[in-house]
This record gives sequence, C-alpha cells and structure tokens, in this order.
Amino acid sequence: NNQEGVQKFRQSIESQSPVVYKAIDIPIPQGNKTDVMVIIRGSHSAFDFLTDAQLWFAAVLFQCLRFILPFGNVWTPIMHHLIEAISWLESRSLSKISFYKETTGFIQWIQENNGDSINVEVTGHSLGGGLAFISAAQAKVRGIGVSAPNAMLSR
Repeated sequence: NNQEGVQKFRQSIESQSPVVYKAIDIPIPQGNKTDVMVIIRGSHSAFDFLTDAQLWFAAVLFQCLRFILPFGNVWTPIMHHLIEAISWLESRSLSKISFYKETTGFIQWIQENNGDSINVEVTGHSLGGGLAFISAAQAKVRGIGVSAPNAMLSR
C-alpha cells in the first residue's frame, strides 16, 4: 500500500478534494518492473451520489430520450455532439466536482517519478469506475470500471 505517495502528491497540489484513491505496488516476478494499481473509491456519501448525478446527467438524459422518443435511434450518430453541448453548458459547475483531474494527475505523477520501471493500471467501482475510465484514457493506461456508468456515451 503506497499511501505515502498519495499523501505526498495531494500535498504537492494542495488538494482538498473529497475523492478517495489508493496506490498499491505489485512486484512482478520477471524482470525489475512493478505494477502499480490505482484504486478509486466509488460512491459512499450523499455528496458522492449527487456528484454521480451531475457528472452523468447528460449521458443518462439522452440515453432515456433515445429509448422513449419515436425513432430514438436516429439521434445515435449525433448523440456525442448533444452530450458535449450540454457538458459545455454545465462546465462551470462541473469543474468543482471534476475529480478525474486529480486522479489523472496522480497517475501522471507516478509515471513521471518512476519512468519505465512501472506499469500503471487504474480501477474503481461506481463513481470510482467512471473516474477510472476517464483517468485511464487521459493517462493512456489500462483501466477497469466495475459497475461504472455507460462509458460509450459518457464524458
């Protein structure tokens, strides 16, 4: 458990974010590399569930409309543009709860401080799974989300 690394990173960026994550070092028997698994906690409090709702509102809204409206599948080719438009409108309030910025920054910090001697992977459940998808994509590492929101039409 690499809790010291998490604390050092959070202090370096003066984080006061409620997002909870850990890094676990897993030595690989072959060679001199180490796997580092970043684990992001899922929804735990009422605030987390409100954050879930706000982060994924646009994607959920359009998924529902797609199934309810006649010829809902007609919207599929432009769905990502509609979601981006709503996201742009919500961008100011979303920046306050953009936990993925910190988790992505942490993954990149690990990579910068360890070079090629490690492989980083990220995982999470629920809200943590959604953050894992986003952070993994931005940091170009493997990511696994357990019971995460729909990654195809989400941010």
